[in-house]
Amino acid sequence: MSIDLQPVAARLQAAENLTHTLQQYLKAGAYDELEALLQQQADLYASPEQDVDDEFDYEWLTNVQRLFDEDTWQAEARMAALQRWIDARPDSYHAYCYLGALWIDLASSIRGGGWAHSVTEDRWVGARMARDNACIYLLKAIDLHERPALAYYSLMQIASYLREPDWLVHLFMGEVTPPATAPDDEHERLLWEAGLEHVQHFGGSLLPYPSALPGKLPSRAEHEFAEGRLYWLLRAMDANPQHVAALDTATYYLYPRWHGSHEEMEAFINGPLCAALSEKGRGRLWYRKAMDYITDYPDHEDHEGLAEREADWQQLLNRPMPDWCRFRVLLQHSEFLSYQGKVKQAYLSSTEAVQLYGRTNLTACADEDDMKNLALDVVRDGMLDPNETFASLLQVAELWSNSAWQLLLALTARQFGLFGMPKTEREGLLDKALLALRSSESEHNDAYYVPDLLWDGEHHEAAYWLANVLAERDVPWAQNFLTDLYRGALEDSENSPYPENPERAEFWQRKAAALEHPRSQFLLAKRYLLADGFIIKDPQQFAEARDLLLAALNGGDDDAMLWLYRLLIDSGSAEDAQWAHDQLTPALLNNEENYTQLCTAVYLADLYSRKKGPYYSSELAVAWAEHAQQLDEDDDFEKYLKGLIKDNKSNGLTGVLSRMMNTGRKELRQALEAGRIFVPEGFEV
Repeated sequence: MSIDLQPVAARLQAAENLTHTLQQYLKAGAYDELEALLQQQADLYASPEQDVDDEFDYEWLTNVQRLFDEDTWQAEARMAALQRWIDARPDSYHAYCYLGALWIDLASSIRGGGWAHSVTEDRWVGARMARDNACIYLLKAIDLHERPALAYYSLMQIASYLREPDWLVHLFMGEVTPPATAPDDEHERLLWEAGLEHVQHFGGSLLPYPSALPGKLPSRAEHEFAEGRLYWLLRAMDANPQHVAALDTATYYLYPRWHGSHEEMEAFINGPLCAALSEKGRGRLWYRKAMDYITDYPDHEDHEGLAEREADWQQLLNRPMPDWCRFRVLLQHSEFLSYQGKVKQAYLSSTEAVQLYGRTNLTACADEDDMKNLALDVVRDGMLDPNETFASLLQVAELWSNSAWQLLLALTARQFGLFGMPKTEREGLLDKALLALRSSESEHNDAYYVPDLLWDGEHHEAAYWLANVLAERDVPWAQNFLTDLYRGALEDSENSPYPENPERAEFWQRKAAALEHPRSQFLLAKRYLLADGFIIKDPQQFAEARDLLLAALNGGDDDAMLWLYRLLIDSGSAEDAQWAHDQLTPALLNNEENYTQLCTAVYLADLYSRKKGPYYSSELAVAWAEHAQQLDEDDDFEKYLKGLIKDNKSNGLTGVLSRMMNTGRKELRQALEAGRIFVPEGFEV
């Protein structure tokens, strides 16, 4: 039961044409046509008859990324293009909204990803400067439109994500803030200058703060000073009571991670601000609420928790909601059912999602995580697919070209006629897969697992073909797969149709490492340079292994740390050993893996036992050796540790640090004073 995707393809093409028209109007300076197109979409979005199932709406069109082809427009050029629009049409509401949105994007880029505590101070300063510029442009936009819902919505997003600037809050109090200048305090000034450099990197500068608010803004209630996003949400809803995107965003910012709660979300969805929505429109908000927790699965043994989660799914499925939400919910529920081993029920849920897709001509795609278990069931475990559900989802993925792993599976399935896919080449599919792979923001993109998935399903020829296609195009994890294949290290290698070939294995491992891929650098050092242990006599071999492990560690491969530690202590100079002790020990001792803690304890015992080492102490050597014995569940180091304890005298650790402080060795006293001497947990000093 394949579905007809031609209507969907036509809608996607229409959306692409609309985007192209928008971009061409901007490039050509056809501002009247540009304004008319945007206003037409704005009127449709504000209508009570708006189609909540249409993802290609005003909200989608006014995403600033839609206005520019990313490959040809740098940030500075984007600002210049929008400024030309304003110069030609000084009263253009949408031009100011787009400029505000561009600065919001730049604020996000300057801040960077990750949790708030991981963002450096200079990036916070730069992000707030970009935020200030965004607010200034959006405030200008407000007076240029009768119902400036988009400007209000953007200000609500700022207040939710980066907080309102103080100068804006002060304007509501009747206070004008002087222009921003570098602080007098040297530390603060350096941070301010570093933040400004981030802004200037994108071709921007600081705008003067406004001296007055737009005339149409009402005063703020007292509680709205503390809840800035509520004030701007109310303005957006006044301008457009059907503004489902604003309500959706407001629901998201009531997640517990943003200091809200599920109770607050429920009260909000049932409250007066959402009253104008249809039940289907409100379903989008229920979907948003559920996505905070519903895809977190209880343990397999937690039968009560699994039953409660299933009840959550059923409650969500019983609600009216936009078709694109239901499509996603059905696929995600299928993943949950497959997780529990309910493969037949999972398949029926995925099939229902596909039938909905074909019946409604949805303009939606399966997300990265929406069909992983289905792929395992079909590709690895050989589950039959009588309804061609998996093949249909792969063809949907081909239309959207968003997910690298889905595209790679589709590419391979077409090459070999697998999984219900026709054995016909789709032009440009490999290029789309490579583009999706290289533009993926996620460091944990699951595309790397596709050759293994095919191999585990005994599709050996398909796995080999795909790995070679990607390896020849410098995809390092595909080169690692070929290394494992030629080393005979893959699962079920005894049934491999490809004989072991050590020369080819090392060839691909070195190719991958040469691409500065952290995991590949670690594997090259581990498998080939340190295969016989950490005591390296050849200086060139030592230097190569050290540099590879250090590069891998700096690139984010944490497994490289223990190997670098052992290499530097076993084969490095006294300075290498001291650096490893000072810089790497704390992280290794805090590692959750027992083996890592064990090795670190063994190496600390060794270091402290060295009479010519920088931190000699027989008491600490014995203490760490005894600690290592407690961790050594398999007696891997039993003989070595017994010998070390026998060779080092110890009267316990009581008073040992004071005795060490009285030593005449300068480097030891400095290490003690700096807290770089490590004592096993539980020992009294």
